[in-house]
Amino acid sequence: MRRLKPCASLVIPLAFSIVVPLSAQATCSRDDVDHYLEKGFTPSQITAICRMAPVIPHQNAVIPAPSSVRQSPQVEQPGQTYNVPPSTPHHFMIDAINGYDTILTAETLSYTKKQCYDVGEEDLFGFSPEVCPEIRYTLHLKGMKMIDTTKKYFLFGPSEIQLEGQVQRDIISDLGNLKPEQKEILLKKIDIGDKVALPIQQGTPMARVKTELQKILY
Repeated sequence: MRRLKPCASLVIPLAFSIVVPLSAQATCSRDDVDHYLEKGFTPSQITAICRMAPVIPHQNAVIPAPSSVRQSPQVEQPGQTYNVPPSTPHHFMIDAINGYDTILTAETLSYTKKQCYDVGEEDLFGFSPEVCPEIRYTLHLKGMKMIDTTKKYFLFGPSEIQLEGQVQRDIISDLGNLKPEQKEILLKKIDIGDKVALPIQQGTPMARVKTELQKILY
Protein backbone atom coordinates (compact mmCIF):
# COMPACT_ATOMS: atom_id res chain seq x y z
CA MET A 1 0.00 0.00 0.00
CA ARG A 2 1.33 3.47 -0.89
CA ARG A 3 2.72 5.39 2.09
CA LEU A 4 0.95 8.65 2.96
CA LYS A 5 2.98 11.78 2.45
CA PRO A 6 3.88 13.91 5.54
CA CYS A 7 1.79 16.81 4.21
CA ALA A 8 -1.34 14.64 4.42
CA SER A 9 -1.03 14.17 8.19
CA LEU A 10 -4.26 16.08 8.82
CA VAL A 11 -6.16 13.62 6.63
CA ILE A 12 -4.83 10.46 8.28
CA PRO A 13 -7.38 10.23 11.13
CA LEU A 14 -10.32 10.61 8.73
CA ALA A 15 -8.94 8.16 6.16
CA PHE A 16 -8.02 5.66 8.83
CA SER A 17 -11.40 5.80 10.50
CA ILE A 18 -12.98 4.72 7.22
CA VAL A 19 -10.82 1.60 7.05
CA VAL A 20 -10.84 0.58 10.71
CA PRO A 21 -14.11 -0.43 12.42
CA LEU A 22 -15.10 1.64 15.43
CA SER A 23 -14.90 -1.43 17.68
CA ALA A 24 -11.29 -1.92 16.72
CA GLN A 25 -10.39 1.75 17.14
CA ALA A 26 -11.69 1.69 20.69
CA THR A 27 -8.71 -0.38 21.79
CA CYS A 28 -6.14 2.00 20.31
CA SER A 29 -5.64 5.65 21.13
CA ARG A 30 -4.88 8.36 18.59
CA ASP A 31 -1.25 8.31 19.72
CA ASP A 32 -1.09 4.54 19.15
CA VAL A 33 -2.45 4.89 15.63
CA ASP A 34 0.00 7.69 14.77
CA HIS A 35 2.83 5.67 16.27
CA TYR A 36 2.08 2.61 14.10
CA LEU A 37 1.63 4.76 10.99
CA GLU A 38 5.03 6.36 11.59
CA LYS A 39 6.54 2.87 11.83
CA GLY A 40 5.19 2.01 8.40
CA PHE A 41 2.28 -0.27 9.29
CA THR A 42 -0.64 -0.39 6.91
CA PRO A 43 -4.21 0.35 8.10
CA SER A 44 -5.11 -3.34 7.82
CA GLN A 45 -2.14 -4.30 9.97
CA ILE A 46 -3.03 -1.70 12.59
CA THR A 47 -6.62 -2.96 12.55
CA ALA A 48 -5.40 -6.46 13.43
CA ILE A 49 -3.34 -5.10 16.30
CA CYS A 50 -6.12 -2.87 17.66
CA ARG A 51 -8.67 -5.67 17.56
CA MET A 52 -6.71 -7.64 20.12
CA ALA A 53 -8.72 -7.57 23.36
CA PRO A 54 -7.14 -5.28 25.93
CA VAL A 55 -5.80 -7.00 29.03
CA ILE A 56 -7.76 -6.12 32.18
CA PRO A 57 -5.23 -6.24 35.02
CA HIS A 58 -5.87 -8.32 38.09
CA GLN A 59 -6.39 -6.42 41.33
CA ASN A 60 -2.82 -7.40 42.20
CA ALA A 61 -1.10 -6.74 38.92
CA VAL A 62 2.42 -6.40 37.60
CA ILE A 63 2.81 -3.21 35.61
CA PRO A 64 5.61 -3.23 33.02
CA ALA A 65 8.25 -0.54 33.21
CA PRO A 66 7.36 2.64 31.32
CA SER A 67 10.15 2.02 28.85
CA SER A 68 8.63 -1.35 27.89
CA VAL A 69 5.04 -0.23 27.47
CA ARG A 70 5.44 1.44 24.11
CA GLN A 71 7.12 -1.26 22.01
CA SER A 72 6.48 -1.79 18.34
CA PRO A 73 5.12 -5.21 17.42
CA GLN A 74 7.37 -7.51 15.47
CA VAL A 75 6.11 -7.89 11.91
CA GLU A 76 6.27 -11.37 10.43
CA GLN A 77 6.18 -12.28 6.76
CA PRO A 78 2.98 -11.49 4.78
CA GLY A 79 0.18 -13.88 5.64
CA GLN A 80 1.50 -14.58 9.13
CA THR A 81 0.33 -13.24 12.48
CA TYR A 82 1.97 -10.48 14.47
CA ASN A 83 3.71 -11.13 17.75
CA VAL A 84 2.94 -8.44 20.31
CA PRO A 85 5.44 -8.42 23.22
CA PRO A 86 3.77 -10.07 26.23
CA SER A 87 3.13 -8.24 29.50
CA THR A 88 5.52 -8.70 32.39
CA PRO A 89 4.79 -12.13 33.94
CA HIS A 90 3.00 -12.35 37.27
CA HIS A 91 5.61 -12.10 39.98
CA PHE A 92 5.80 -14.26 43.12
CA MET A 93 6.01 -11.18 45.37
CA ILE A 94 2.55 -10.00 44.30
CA ASP A 95 0.92 -12.93 46.10
CA ALA A 96 3.46 -13.06 48.93
CA ILE A 97 2.69 -9.61 50.36
CA ASN A 98 0.00 -9.49 53.03
CA GLY A 99 -1.75 -6.45 51.57
CA TYR A 100 -3.99 -5.52 48.65
CA ASP A 101 -3.89 -3.45 45.47
CA THR A 102 -0.29 -4.59 45.13
CA ILE A 103 1.55 -3.18 42.11
CA LEU A 104 5.09 -4.03 41.04
CA THR A 105 6.99 -1.95 38.50
CA ALA A 106 10.66 -1.78 37.61
CA GLU A 107 11.08 1.10 40.05
CA THR A 108 8.60 0.58 42.90
CA LEU A 109 6.64 -1.95 44.92
CA SER A 110 3.33 -0.58 46.24
CA TYR A 111 0.64 -2.09 48.41
CA THR A 112 -2.17 -1.00 50.74
CA LYS A 113 -2.51 -2.19 54.31
CA LYS A 114 -5.32 -1.56 56.81
CA GLN A 115 -3.94 -1.12 60.32
CA CYS A 116 -5.62 -0.28 63.61
CA TYR A 117 -4.31 2.05 66.30
CA ASP A 118 -5.52 3.20 69.72
CA VAL A 119 -5.95 6.96 69.64
CA GLY A 120 -7.03 7.73 73.20
CA GLU A 121 -7.24 6.68 76.82
CA GLU A 122 -9.17 3.63 78.01
CA ASP A 123 -12.70 4.16 79.27
CA LEU A 124 -14.23 2.65 82.43
CA PHE A 125 -14.71 -0.66 80.64
CA GLY A 126 -11.10 -0.90 79.45
CA PHE A 127 -11.76 0.04 75.80
CA SER A 128 -9.77 2.64 73.91
CA PRO A 129 -11.00 4.62 70.89
CA GLU A 130 -9.59 2.94 67.81
CA VAL A 131 -9.11 3.98 64.21
CA CYS A 132 -8.17 1.67 61.32
CA PRO A 133 -6.91 3.72 58.37
CA GLU A 134 -5.81 2.34 55.01
CA ILE A 135 -2.18 3.20 54.37
CA ARG A 136 -0.60 3.06 50.93
CA TYR A 137 3.06 2.07 51.01
CA THR A 138 5.34 2.78 48.07
CA LEU A 139 8.80 1.23 48.29
CA HIS A 140 11.44 2.53 45.90
CA LEU A 141 13.43 -0.54 44.88
CA LYS A 142 16.62 1.31 44.01
CA GLY A 143 18.84 1.30 47.07
CA MET A 144 16.36 -0.72 49.14
CA LYS A 145 18.06 -3.27 51.41
CA MET A 146 16.86 -6.29 53.37
CA ILE A 147 17.82 -6.03 57.03
CA ASP A 148 16.18 -8.94 58.81
CA THR A 149 13.38 -11.51 58.74
CA THR A 150 11.16 -11.49 61.83
CA LYS A 151 7.76 -12.33 63.25
CA LYS A 152 5.32 -9.49 63.86
CA TYR A 153 4.97 -10.43 67.53
CA PHE A 154 8.49 -11.71 68.23
CA LEU A 155 7.98 -15.50 67.90
CA PHE A 156 4.34 -15.41 66.84
CA GLY A 157 2.14 -13.87 64.19
CA PRO A 158 2.72 -13.41 60.46
CA SER A 159 6.22 -13.03 59.12
CA GLU A 160 7.74 -9.71 58.12
CA ILE A 161 10.87 -8.62 56.31
CA GLN A 162 12.58 -5.52 57.61
CA LEU A 163 13.63 -3.25 54.75
CA GLU A 164 15.56 -0.01 54.69
CA GLY A 165 15.42 2.55 51.91
CA GLN A 166 13.14 5.21 50.44
CA VAL A 167 9.58 4.58 51.63
CA GLN A 168 6.50 6.69 50.95
CA ARG A 169 3.40 6.36 53.16
CA ASP A 170 0.03 7.85 52.25
CA ILE A 171 -3.09 7.64 54.42
CA ILE A 172 -5.88 7.12 51.88
CA SER A 173 -8.73 6.91 54.42
CA ASP A 174 -10.79 9.92 55.39
CA LEU A 175 -9.76 11.11 58.87
CA GLY A 176 -12.26 13.95 59.00
CA ASN A 177 -14.22 12.33 61.84
CA LEU A 178 -11.20 12.27 64.16
CA LYS A 179 -10.61 14.86 66.80
CA PRO A 180 -7.38 16.89 66.40
CA GLU A 181 -5.79 15.18 69.40
CA GLN A 182 -6.71 11.73 68.04
CA LYS A 183 -5.24 12.55 64.66
CA GLU A 184 -2.04 13.69 66.33
CA ILE A 185 -1.77 10.40 68.25
CA LEU A 186 -2.41 8.43 65.05
CA LEU A 187 0.28 10.22 63.07
CA LYS A 188 2.79 9.57 65.85
CA LYS A 189 2.00 5.85 65.88
CA ILE A 190 2.31 5.30 62.12
CA ASP A 191 5.85 4.21 61.36
CA ILE A 192 7.96 6.82 59.61
CA GLY A 193 11.49 7.08 58.29
CA ASP A 194 13.43 4.85 55.95
CA LYS A 195 12.59 1.50 57.58
CA VAL A 196 9.49 -0.57 56.93
CA ALA A 197 8.25 -4.04 57.84
CA LEU A 198 7.08 -5.72 54.64
CA PRO A 199 4.12 -7.96 55.64
CA ILE A 200 4.22 -11.49 54.24
CA GLN A 201 1.25 -13.85 53.86
CA GLN A 202 1.16 -16.58 56.49
CA GLY A 203 2.51 -19.89 55.24
CA THR A 204 4.66 -18.34 52.50
CA PRO A 205 8.17 -19.87 52.44
CA MET A 206 10.46 -17.08 53.64
CA ALA A 207 13.50 -18.47 51.85
CA ARG A 208 11.67 -18.09 48.53
CA VAL A 209 10.48 -14.60 49.51
CA LYS A 210 14.03 -13.45 50.24
CA THR A 211 15.28 -14.92 46.96
CA GLU A 212 12.58 -13.28 44.84
CA LEU A 213 12.81 -9.99 46.70
CA GLN A 214 16.55 -9.84 46.12
CA LYS A 215 15.92 -10.15 42.38
CA ILE A 216 13.92 -6.92 42.22
CA LEU A 217 16.09 -4.83 44.56
CA TYR A 218 18.95 -2.93 42.95
